[in-house]
Amino acid sequence: MVYHFDNLREHQRKGVLVSTNIEFGGRSIVCDITDVSNGGVRAHIARALPRGEAVVVKFDKMGDFSMKVVWVRDGEIGLKFTDDPERVANMMMTIATYGGT
Repeated sequence: MVYHFDNLREHQRKGVLVSTNIEFGGRSIVCDITDVSNGGVRAHIARALPRGEAVVVKFDKMGDFSMKVVWVRDGEIGLKFTDDPERVANMMMTIATYGGT
């Protein structure tokens, strides 16, 4: 039996390519966000962060969003929004309408 895990996603993803900063524990590192949804983002990152780590993602035009590392794999991380869901939904509406972050 073949499982298609992409179909199990709770939120629809929007492909983007945004270079930004992630802040955690008094540090800041650059990452490239490759997709975003109402639930979170996927990012390419040079340094692995531990699962459960609280971070702040700095979106240039949208502001800062609180997130948590939920998975780490081969130079990528998955981050879940812990910020206000209405604020996240507004950001997603802006991305859908105008593109970019």
